[in-house]
Amino acid sequence: MAELTTLESLLEMGFDRNRAEKAVANTGNQGIEQAMDWLMEHENDPDIDEPYVPPAGNVLGGEPQSLPSTADSSEGQEGQESFEGMSLKGQERKQETEKKEHKRYFSSLFSISVFYHFWWKQEQLGLLFSVKFGGIAPSSTAASSQPGQPSPSSPTSQGPPPTKKEYDESRIQVRLLDGSTITTVFKAQEPLAAVRVYVQMNGNTPEGQDFTLLSPYPRHVYTELDMEKPLKELGLVPSAVLVVAKK
Repeated sequence: MAELTTLESLLEMGFDRNRAEKAVANTGNQGIEQAMDWLMEHENDPDIDEPYVPPAGNVLGGEPQSLPSTADSSEGQEGQESFEGMSLKGQERKQETEKKEHKRYFSSLFSISVFYHFWWKQEQLGLLFSVKFGGIAPSSTAASSQPGQPSPSSPTSQGPPPTKKEYDESRIQVRLLDGSTITTVFKAQEPLAAVRVYVQMNGNTPEGQDFTLLSPYPRHVYTELDMEKPLKELGLVPSAVLVVAKK
């Protein structure tokens, strides 16, 4: 496959033909790098898009041709000086472009370095904050600063559970049918029937009136079987309120 000429290479890269032709002509067809440098340097020229008119006998896109020998040595010398001047300018433009590229490269490296520096600092601060205030350090610090205060959740710090007091008596208040009340104290092991006998003897219940006893809250009507049970077993110790109800 034949190697592309400078003009063809520029066209392949997407440059406008008019601009590519000007770049090739103004760099003396010295190669793709010089032509690209010229295009970047003159990209904003007001006449960059004006139609290019090549000199007579000049074919763009071809290989560089040697200058024809003439009898006039002064013209040859001027052409040589012009060619060397154009080549020198191309090298200077290339060097300037390389400097700009290096400057952008190191600038981007500096920006990345600054970004990672601040990111690393933020990560370190976040870790420090989580250790200091996230519950790790404060718990150990609190434990060391207050050695004499036991933890509320520690079972050993609470001591033995309090023993439940045993009651051997029960204070019973009985509300009679007319709304009046009588109160007395019974032994915890006495049956509920003892309370019923007490009501029969000391209450104003009509003679021969059959009645039963109940707890108002929670409501519970005591049966004949309950009458034989001790007050303690029925949960009427150490005190209770009973109500007389007709059967």
